[in-house]
Amino acid sequence: MTQCCRIINIDKQQFLGDNFYGPLGRWLFSNSVDRPLTELFAIPFDTPITRVLEDFPIVERMRVNALGKLDKFPNEVLAMIFDCFDSVPDAICLGLVNGYFLALGRKRIHALIIARSAPWSGDRIICLGKRSREDHFPAGMLSEHEKHMLGMLKLQDDSPAACAADSDDDSNSDWPGLYDYAMEHFEEIFPNTNTQKTKDMSLLMRNLPAPYSAQSMSEPDYVDGAQPSTVWALCNLSKREYVRGDKTAQLTHSATKGPCTDGSVGLGHVLVTRICWSSDSRVGLQYNGDLHQGPWAGDRIVITTLDRMPIGHWTDISKEALKLVEAVWDAEFANFKHPDWRKLNW
Repeated sequence: MTQCCRIINIDKQQFLGDNFYGPLGRWLFSNSVDRPLTELFAIPFDTPITRVLEDFPIVERMRVNALGKLDKFPNEVLAMIFDCFDSVPDAICLGLVNGYFLALGRKRIHALIIARSAPWSGDRIICLGKRSREDHFPAGMLSEHEKHMLGMLKLQDDSPAACAADSDDDSNSDWPGLYDYAMEHFEEIFPNTNTQKTKDMSLLMRNLPAPYSAQSMSEPDYVDGAQPSTVWALCNLSKREYVRGDKTAQLTHSATKGPCTDGSVGLGHVLVTRICWSSDSRVGLQYNGDLHQGPWAGDRIVITTLDRMPIGHWTDISKEALKLVEAVWDAEFANFKHPDWRKLNW
């Protein structure tokens, strides 16, 4: 009997729901996996709202408006007002009040959009199998405090951590550890790329000149700020290794658009094949290799462009990583009527 697998963010204490739940073979090859997963880690470029509004005529007129009593405060204090905002729409609305505010708040607006657009970037990520034993984890993944918390845990028999697909498996008490702890205590999230806008924000942005819209002004920018030679990469900050997005797209002879591809395999899929971890090799795939002991399991992950990667020595493991992807996909599609997954486009 195979086991359920969950993608877990150890630092944020979150796990993915719905489309990222169950034996790997049930969801890994889906067309609804790559983009939502990729955008959890992909750091966008500078955003349209902070670039375009500087040239917006209304903003030019705003710049001559006095700040009133706020003129007495130094820039550092005024900038701290933006630091109090956790909402992108609220920060944008304040910036639109006065062009001077917009200049001061540009950095904070960009940081907020990145935090919302790439909320898992830089965090420890693992695709954990339900049968992962308490004492069997990648070396150094958990802190001593985290290990202590796991040791103190005693789940109830009726814990929601129980997986329907594992009804015939060993009980939770036989397989204690992070999986059960996460299902009991972590937050379940559902990746959503739709931009949320308040009514006030929409009203303020209604007068933006074509082709700019309220939607485009607040969305993350993965393409517009890129140079023609820009290459995105899936990066392991812990091991300083990376997989190139353009090489990934070549697997399916597809084009890239920012960190994503038009083909059936993207950086999100590559990530999953490297972060799986379980004490049991049965993860619901046709592939017979040891995917359950992923070399990146529990490491810190980010998706960015080669020119924005942290300074220092990095190792390109694209060839190694994509060879594994090919083996996994070939095994899964071998018995299909049309087994050439390289020609599938979503």
